[in-house]
Amino acid sequence: MGDNRGFIGEVPHSNRGASSAHRWRVCKGSLNLIDRLNSEGKTLRTSGEAAAEGTVAHTVFATAMEDGSDAIDFLDMEFSSGGWTFPVDQEMVDGVQMMIDFVRDTISRDPDAVVYIEKSLQSITDEDAYGTP
Repeated sequence: MGDNRGFIGEVPHSNRGASSAHRWRVCKGSLNLIDRLNSEGKTLRTSGEAAAEGTVAHTVFATAMEDGSDAIDFLDMEFSSGGWTFPVDQEMVDGVQMMIDFVRDTISRDPDAVVYIEKSLQSITDEDAYGTP
């Protein structure tokens, strides 16, 4: 990212995802309603500003885990997500680095550990149930 700016692409969300289970588990009809609204171009905003900022922090974490960098390497970079732009400030660096250190320490104690970063999963029984844990 030569210009210190990045854009995080929008990831499709499953109508049967864990984040909306509180709704669809108690109201099965909500799945049809959401499908209908989507087909009419009336999509609902799926996340707010705090969630978008969390996506930026998660991206810093995932990238550092994949390439071996540290959170400080992203200081003062800016990422856009969900229509907002966030700088990677010292507070984000500190929080993300705590997680990086925790995960790296945990991995170091188990030489046989298998680590997946951004692993996409899909239900074998329901093609509309998918996600990225």
